[in-house]
Amino acid sequence: MVISVIITIILTLAFNVVLIWKNKGTPQYLSDSFKIFGGTPKGYIFHWYILILFGLLIYPVMKVTPDNLAFLPFIALGFTVFVGSTVNTKLSGSLHLICAYISCVLMIVWSLLMGCWQLVVIISVISSIIAYIDRKAFIYWLEMGCIFLSLLTTLTLVLLTI
Repeated sequence: MVISVIITIILTLAFNVVLIWKNKGTPQYLSDSFKIFGGTPKGYIFHWYILILFGLLIYPVMKVTPDNLAFLPFIALGFTVFVGSTVNTKLSGSLHLICAYISCVLMIVWSLLMGCWQLVVIISVISSIIAYIDRKAFIYWLEMGCIFLSLLTTLTLVLLTI
């Protein structure tokens, strides 16, 4: 479980480094990576990234989550897969953004209920400061904050169960 979470963290860092390098700066939204990577077929790198993120995280997240809270990360990761798969479709407008926001809120609530409030505070402050400094990419940095919050919460909980 630890290895899959670490692989996901490394994959997320690598994906974002390449994305920022290829864009010559921070994109406005994470899903802009579809266009930045050149649309079809190279743009599907974003789809694969989201699917791999889901595939590597679903088992550790569900393993460390009590049954009465399991619906939160499951729905959040499901919405994340929906967001990743609707980038270049007719659903990529407001429905895409609403699902992304719901996913972020559910992961924040899950992190809080799992007792990782310190991570929520630290990552919220860091991502908010970066988003304030880089205002044109405000949403991107908040999305990255939510993704790293879910990754670090999962890693923390997995390490506590060893």
